[in-house]
Amino acid sequence: MLLSLAYRHRWFAAKRHFCPSYAFSLHFGIVWRSWTLSGEIREACFMSTSRWFTSFSNWVAQVTGRPITFGFCLLVILVWAFSGPFFGFSDTWQLIVNTGTTIVTFLMVFLIQNTQNRDGAAIQAKLDELIRASAAQNVFIGIEHLTQEELDEIRAKCEAKAKAETAAGRAEAAANRKAARAAEEATS
Repeated sequence: MLLSLAYRHRWFAAKRHFCPSYAFSLHFGIVWRSWTLSGEIREACFMSTSRWFTSFSNWVAQVTGRPITFGFCLLVILVWAFSGPFFGFSDTWQLIVNTGTTIVTFLMVFLIQNTQNRDGAAIQAKLDELIRASAAQNVFIGIEHLTQEELDEIRAKCEAKAKAETAAGRAEAAANRKAARAAEEATS
């Protein structure tokens, strides 16, 4: 027994490798390979929990956002509602839909929040890169990590700056119109 465990332990090789996840697509995971005495190779693919949950939440978000899924859920509720008279609108009949919808809602909150967090982080990274690469102020990179009070202060400064620029633009336009009229009167 110990000898076979030693051989198995020696013949197992773990390495990072792209492995197929039949439900979702290709993901980076760990492949465990073992060789039997007859030379047969056995492989098992394990995805990290984080990557698996990301793939699963993406898949759920895509599936639940389709019209066919809404139609299916509506059909389930209609079947449940029309079955009420057959079950005498009993407490058990009501408990079935209440329990089902509560469980689905509870789980969907976490899946949707995961998807939203990743989408928000991706958008923020793209905006940070645009700010960094443009003539905009780099002080705005990373402001999503500030407190609400600090964000309110930055927003107030930006609004004040925008109002000042608008007022300056109006004053400049008025001065240009006045200068144009003066030049027109001088030439006529």
